[in-house]
Amino acid sequence: MKRINAKDVMRKIIIERIKGKSLNLKGVTIEGDLDLKRTLIEEDLDLEGTTIKGHLDLRRTVIEENLYLGGATIKKYLYLEKTIIGKDLDLRGTVIEEYLYLKGTTIEGHLDMVDAKANLIYANGSMALAAHLSLQHRIITSPSKLFPQLSQHR
Repeated sequence: MKRINAKDVMRKIIIERIKGKSLNLKGVTIEGDLDLKRTLIEEDLDLEGTTIKGHLDLRRTVIEENLYLGGATIKKYLYLEKTIIGKDLDLRGTVIEEYLYLKGTTIEGHLDMVDAKANLIYANGSMALAAHLSLQHRIITSPSKLFPQLSQHR
């Protein structure tokens, strides 16, 4: 079994299977991509303060509890397309230098994007939120334009 030390610099990580319930890569620098697509994470995925110099791919991933990305920097894309998050998505202070894809994403808890930055957020009107949305003026458009279904429920 390989151990991942948070101080190591990694080139590219592809994780196909996770043994255990949570994945904590808090504060790690990844020189390339982090590919976790189609992965089941039974508890939290903690990437707070992580720097990913490529993209973070979580397409069709199920995170049964929380996804923590607060203070992270993603140099390319953050793919959350058709991702299911059982509790909260924390993007506070996250910097996504290119695009955030949220098409078909389900978040059962809170979405916190205070002070988050992205060049473009692509949601295509198909994102489902079960609870709370926290945005601040730095997001590139208003919540009603990003998530038209929210304006219908006010």
